[in-house]
Amino acid sequence: MIKRLNTPILFFILLFLNLFLIALQTKTSSGENVVKYIFFKMTSPLISETALIKNYIIEISENFRDKKTLIKENKKLKREVFKLKTNNLICSRIKLKNAILKKMLNLESLYDFNGFICEVISKKFDVFSSSITIYCPKGKRLKEELPVISYNGLVGYIIHKNRSCGEVELITNSGVALSVINEEKGIKGIAYGTGKNLLNVNYIPQNKKVEKNDIFVTSGDDKMYPKGIPVGIVVRVNKGEGIFQRVDITPFVNFPNLEYVYILSKNEESNLNEKN
Repeated sequence: MIKRLNTPILFFILLFLNLFLIALQTKTSSGENVVKYIFFKMTSPLISETALIKNYIIEISENFRDKKTLIKENKKLKREVFKLKTNNLICSRIKLKNAILKKMLNLESLYDFNGFICEVISKKFDVFSSSITIYCPKGKRLKEELPVISYNGLVGYIIHKNRSCGEVELITNSGVALSVINEEKGIKGIAYGTGKNLLNVNYIPQNKKVEKNDIFVTSGDDKMYPKGIPVGIVVRVNKGEGIFQRVDITPFVNFPNLEYVYILSKNEESNLNEKN
């Protein structure tokens, strides 16, 4: 029974082998072996797809490498841009400081007065008392009650000092008073600090015509500040009642932005005389 079952199988095996041997010896019209031709036809789609996958993998790999390179170059460029921006900022700050110092030095040519430049190292602003702390350069000496100015106007005066630093009270502080004058109209008054960025000018008679944008400078009558230092510009005129009007002026100096100040090293009665 086993032989009967195996006989057909054996027959087909032998038949397949004969056909395979015949196929090996048979060639196509183009001279190719039939077996090779059939095998090529059967496997060529697979080979083609494999080649496509390989190329796709290579492309992805190259893109990944390119992306990594681009990320690296982008980080490098960002660092260079940051460095350039930092250098540009430093150059701008140096240029600004040079411009400020030049203006401060010009005070000596604009006014017939001796003094020296100090750097502002700290600032304090509050309702009760505002001040700045200045650093005195070597070879210079600070004294209490010395007037302090900036290139655009009056700052205040020194209230405390040590060997290298001094504290300057600002003219806007409550309780600070100074004599001022509008030189164009000859109108005098007393300017009082308000604790804000504003001064009230009192004791101006009602018959004096004070207008918005009028400029007040130090008059020198208080013997504290030399004459002719710009103080502020009129922003409001309050006639009110009584024999005096009250004038509000805004200081010329932008106190929060102060970086350097000029210390007047003497305070003579002759005052500041602007050179023509």
